[in-house]
Amino acid sequence: MLARLRDNLSYKVLALLCACALRWYVDAQQNPVKTRTVTPTVVTRNLPDGMLVTDQSATTVTVTLEGSLEDLSRVPDSSVIAVADLSNVHTGKQSSVPVEAKLTPGVSSAVTISDTEPHMIMLTLQPKRKRRMGIRVDPSGAPPEGYVFRKPDVAPIEATVIGGEDAVNRVSRLVVRPEVTGASGMVEDDYQVRALDDQGRVVDNVTLAPPTAHVRLGIVEATANKDLLVSPDVSGAPAPGFKIADVQVNPTRVTFTGRVDTLARVGVIATAPININGASQDVVQTVPLASLRTLSPVSAAQVTVTVHIVPAFSPPAAAPLTQP
Repeated sequence: MLARLRDNLSYKVLALLCACALRWYVDAQQNPVKTRTVTPTVVTRNLPDGMLVTDQSATTVTVTLEGSLEDLSRVPDSSVIAVADLSNVHTGKQSSVPVEAKLTPGVSSAVTISDTEPHMIMLTLQPKRKRRMGIRVDPSGAPPEGYVFRKPDVAPIEATVIGGEDAVNRVSRLVVRPEVTGASGMVEDDYQVRALDDQGRVVDNVTLAPPTAHVRLGIVEATANKDLLVSPDVSGAPAPGFKIADVQVNPTRVTFTGRVDTLARVGVIATAPININGASQDVVQTVPLASLRTLSPVSAAQVTVTVHIVPAFSPPAAAPLTQP
């Protein structure tokens, strides 16, 4: 029996190898090896307490998987993870850290990782710092012609800047920028808070708490101030035999505020009527100013008017005495 097995042994081995090669070829044709790329976010491990990762050269990597088309289709993206171990990274110094791509348990062993790009990332560890800063409202755009911004309300009035020491120190101000081009009335919404440096550039690698602020910004017609001449409105006539000698007003001018175009058309403001009918002596009254619908007094809302009343005819002067 053994002798018969040894007969033509070399041919039998060759036949077995051919059969294996044929099986491999058939399998390769029916289930060819394919590749698929996944882009997981790099997860850091063993970050020291109170430290923060800054200046990270890449936050994601491209992982290439190999396997049959059927096996690859069963691998969810979440099953591919990329880990950077920070155990040996020194504080304050940029370091090169390897990235290890892994498949989570449960993924078919027929699927393998063939490449990770990049396989090294650069990063720096810095002490984490927090800083409270006020929030300013800096509208983006201009109000319509003839309109201006009122003082805005923002809530909260402060936010906390969180990040590495270098990045936090670069923050010069926090701003929100509501878009107001063509708007009128009231602009109100939640807007993103931005951290800017002293050149007005956005500072990266910091987070803000809270990240947004609520802004109420009124847009109203532009106003100006102007001094108007007070014109007393004297009505009636003095008693027979008397006349008006003079009319005095205190103050003579009153400051009004209002729309610029309205003020340009007004130079005089009248008083309420002062009735001197039948008067035989001076009339002194404190009276309000006439109402102007679109203008408001900034200074006095009332003035004192003095109407001097004198006899209409003065008695003739006495003749000088002469010596006999």
